[in-house]
Amino acid sequence: MVRVAVLLDPVAIGDVKAFMQAMQGSARPLGLQLQLLEVRDASELDAAFSLARQHLAQALYAIPTNTIVTHRTRIAELSTRDKLLSIGSFPWMAQAGFLMTYGADVDDLGRRAITLMDKILKGARPGELPIEQPTKF
Repeated sequence: MVRVAVLLDPVAIGDVKAFMQAMQGSARPLGLQLQLLEVRDASELDAAFSLARQHLAQALYAIPTNTIVTHRTRIAELSTRDKLLSIGSFPWMAQAGFLMTYGADVDDLGRRAITLMDKILKGARPGELPIEQPTKF
């Protein structure tokens, strides 16, 4: 069983319990044991990483909320110090020092947003536009 610390800002997530239940459902079949680390600001990072060490975490998955993205360099430093494999969702997480990232291509999302904006400016009703899922990762 691999122990993964999940770092997130509970204020930005909303229903943390439901969020973690959904993640647990995906993690268990993969042999991953998740540990929740809540941080609301940078002052809580050291305590969160101390908790991860106590629970012998082997990896860190940082949920990209404003708090996490803002303090990504410090989080990468703490992950490296504690020898945690670190993963995030956006390229700038790896640029800050995370081991890797996996997520939707941010540039492609921007292009899609501009296409939708163009349709709206040409008269399309936003509520009638189809919901799109990322296709490029």
